[in-house]
Amino acid sequence: MRQCRRMKTRMLHIALAVAGGTALTSELRAQSPDQAQSPDQLSSEAITIQGRVQSRFEFQKTDDGDNESAFSIPRARLTLKGSAHSERIGYKFQTDFGKGFASLKDLYVDYNIGSGEVWVRAGQFKKPFARQQLNSSSRLEFVDRSIVDKALGNGRDIGLEIHNNAGKGKTLEWAFGVFGGSGDKGRFTGDVAVDPMTGEGSVSNGRFSNVPDDVRPAIAARIDHGTEGIKGYSEADLEGGPLRYSVGAAAMMHFGGGDNTAAARAGADFVVKRYGLSATGGIYLASEGADE
Repeated sequence: MRQCRRMKTRMLHIALAVAGGTALTSELRAQSPDQAQSPDQLSSEAITIQGRVQSRFEFQKTDDGDNESAFSIPRARLTLKGSAHSERIGYKFQTDFGKGFASLKDLYVDYNIGSGEVWVRAGQFKKPFARQQLNSSSRLEFVDRSIVDKALGNGRDIGLEIHNNAGKGKTLEWAFGVFGGSGDKGRFTGDVAVDPMTGEGSVSNGRFSNVPDDVRPAIAARIDHGTEGIKGYSEADLEGGPLRYSVGAAAMMHFGGGDNTAAARAGADFVVKRYGLSATGGIYLASEGADE
């Protein structure tokens, strides 16, 4: 209880991220030895394997004068992504082993409709809302995202999205998705029995799941306009070059479930880059209310 009551002030926060990746291309269909594979055939079934580890040292000084320090691994990611059977079918799988346990981050399939730039995505992935959340954690300028990110209800969820291959540096990008509203975090449910003599509790019939007891659907939409080729979802300007920009607007709505509440979010954000320098920011509005 003493630890819960005291306020902690972070004095030193150091993080080191190490990332690596390799691309493998394979043709899975059976062929005779004399059948040559064209470059188009090879690129239709490709897999990229990436790994990333972020280690961190924290030093904290509390208001009562105590000092605390610790090493941690907040992120340890393994990613597999690529195309299957056709360049019109893409996929991504990402899991995280950081913080002492394994969790699923991304697992989705993309399908290109017709010959245009319209794609349908199904599975678990990031909701198309705030720019900083859509940035990979490996592309942040600081060790983590701002405190506003969690307050907005950003993050991943299970759902269905239609988009125009957003995030690839096109001048106009858009995405619209419908989601389950439970997020990607597993929740523990079960029966708890408390021993009246010792006060200790035991759990029976428990399980972890991100399937909610009550459906609380959500919708999210985003549109982005920028200079062609800009990496708008990377905060630093590692490439350099003349003045480039990307501006976006987004909205998100969580409809009420069993608690009969709803939440609305809206915002606009930007990133500007020029010769190795960059600036990014945004403004967001949030409201909570009761469904009528």
